[in-house]
Amino acid sequence: MRSRKAALRAEIGLFTAALLLFCLCGAALLYRQVLEENKDSTIEIEFSDSGVAVTPYDPYAVHVEPETNRVTILQKGEYLLTGSAEEGQVVVALSKKRKVNLELAGLSLHCSTGPAIWVRSADKATITLAGKTVNFLSDGMDYAGEAIAENEECDACVFSQCDLDIRGSGALSVQGAYRDAIHSKGDLQIKKSSVIAEAPYAGLHAKTVQMNKATLELSCYTYGILAKSKKPEKGWVEADATSLVVEAGMAGIKTSGDLRLPQSNMVQIQSETPTDCAGTMQVEKLPAWMQNS
Repeated sequence: MRSRKAALRAEIGLFTAALLLFCLCGAALLYRQVLEENKDSTIEIEFSDSGVAVTPYDPYAVHVEPETNRVTILQKGEYLLTGSAEEGQVVVALSKKRKVNLELAGLSLHCSTGPAIWVRSADKATITLAGKTVNFLSDGMDYAGEAIAENEECDACVFSQCDLDIRGSGALSVQGAYRDAIHSKGDLQIKKSSVIAEAPYAGLHAKTVQMNKATLELSCYTYGILAKSKKPEKGWVEADATSLVVEAGMAGIKTSGDLRLPQSNMVQIQSETPTDCAGTMQVEKLPAWMQNS
C-alpha cells in the first residue's frame, strides 16, 4: 500500500513539474510574440567606456558583452545609438527577412578588432543620421576573432552583408584603417546625408552605389568609389544633385558597369585616373575634371 502511495505521489509530482514547465515555456513564447508585435518602439543603446546602457532592456532584442562593449541586435526594429567609447562594436544578426534601422545621434565608436558597425545578416539595413548630430566611426588596422573567420569577409569600418541605406540630415565620419571605409555586399544608397570617409582601399564599395542630394568627401589610397559585380545589370554608380569631392591614388570612381551623373555638376576628383568605367558614361553636363580625361 505504501509503495502504491509513493508511486502515486511521484506521478503527481512529475505531472505537476511537466505542467509548470509547459506553462513557463508558453509564457516565454507569448512574451516573445508580444515583443515582436510591438517592435515599433525605439530601443536606445548608449555607449560609454564604463559600459553599455540599453533602454528599455529587452534580452530578446539586444545582447551586450560587458567585457568588450559589443552589442548584438537580434530583432528587427528601431535602435537609437548614442554615446562614446574607445572600444565597442554594433553587430546586427537578424533573420534574412527582417529589416533594421540604426539611428546615430552623436555616436563616437572605435573597434580595434573588426567593423565598428557590422551587419552580419538582415534583409536590409538603414543607418539614419539624426539631424544636427556628428557621428564618428573607426576601426583598427588588424582584425581578429570572428571578423577574420573564413566565411565572414569583413573588410570595412562599416560592413554590411545586405543592402545598406545611409540617410538623414546629420553627418558621419568614417576612418577605415583595415581596408574599406564603407562596404556593402549588396547595394549602397546615400541620400541627403553628409559623409566623410578615409580608407587605404575604397571609401565606398558595393555592387551599386547611388548618391542623391548627398555631400561626400572621400580620401583613399586606392579608389574613392568602387562598384563591382559579376551581374551585368549591376556595378554602376549614380550621383544625382550630389556634392562629391574625391582624392584617390588609382581611380576616383571605378565601375564594372555604367557611370551616371544626370545632375551632378558639383564633382571634384584628384586622382591618377579620375574614372575607370567598364560600362558607358552617361553625363548630362560634362564636369571640368572629365573634359581632358
